Amino acid sequence: MTLSPRTQLTAQSLLLLLLASFLPTAHAAEAPADHDRRLASNSKMTVTLGDFRADLLRLPPELRGQVLVSQRRVAAVIFNVLKAKTFAAEARKLGLDKDPLNARAIALNADRVLTAMYIDHIKAQAEREFEAKIEGHTRHANDLYRSQPDRYTTPEEIHAAHILLGTTRDKAQARALAEKLRAEILAGADFAKLAREHSDDPGSKDKGGDLGFFEAKTMVQSFGDAALTLTAANPISPIVESRFGLHLIKFIDRKSPRRKTFDEVKKEILAEQRQKFVNDAIAESQKAFNEDPSIEVDDQAFE
Repeated sequence: MTLSPRTQLTAQSLLLLLLASFLPTAHAAEAPADHDRRLASNSKMTVTLGDFRADLLRLPPELRGQVLVSQRRVAAVIFNVLKAKTFAAEARKLGLDKDPLNARAIALNADRVLTAMYIDHIKAQAEREFEAKIEGHTRHANDLYRSQPDRYTTPEEIHAAHILLGTTRDKAQARALAEKLRAEILAGADFAKLAREHSDDPGSKDKGGDLGFFEAKTMVQSFGDAALTLTAANPISPIVESRFGLHLIKFIDRKSPRRKTFDEVKKEILAEQRQKFVNDAIAESQKAFNEDPSIEVDDQAFE
């Protein structure tokens, strides 16, 4: 989305907005002139840098960064803020904000915004607490790594190629062709050449049937089971039948299971611990409300 000439974002304003991604979410210490810097306007309303930052608070931190690196997204946010301020002013002129039900809706929306800000505050506080004790969390991560070896071990992977004769073929003719191709391959014919000429798998045909490395369990069972039996000494499978048709499989290579080092998985484990720590903090912050014995609901009000 682009802005009209009147609301066009200047290069200097864009630079300020991009720099804003490096600023903390709490802006209390910033100079008022920074918040009041005009980014866009029409004949009725102005959008300031403070308006822009306030609107970004609606988004999770990771999405705010995605906005700030795109001039198109920045412009779209500013345009939408300008539209909201303009229409809200028109609504106030009509006295819509004075209607009792509308006033309640506005107040409830404000409460929802404050609730989201409160949760963001709890998250940020929990993340700071987690980082303050990162050495202890790292030791715990190492304990988890050592106690769950299977979780941090890469599975066996097989590198294979195949020729597929699909289900659209006449079944008897497909099997006869598969037997003929297998005999040619065992006699020394080029598997890749035959795959390019005969395979019905569009994803691998032009690559000579090469499927790359894969875990056997990610394939249909008959295919995966057959692939597991192949070796460098016995590289060509019998004819394998699956719901896709008939396959001839050629073994190329195998990667044995490997235990990842702690350094390889430390970041992943700490990220999981951090998320759990934050989630627990949020749950604890809501515990008093959820367990409040004074909460009452008037069931008769719904009758």
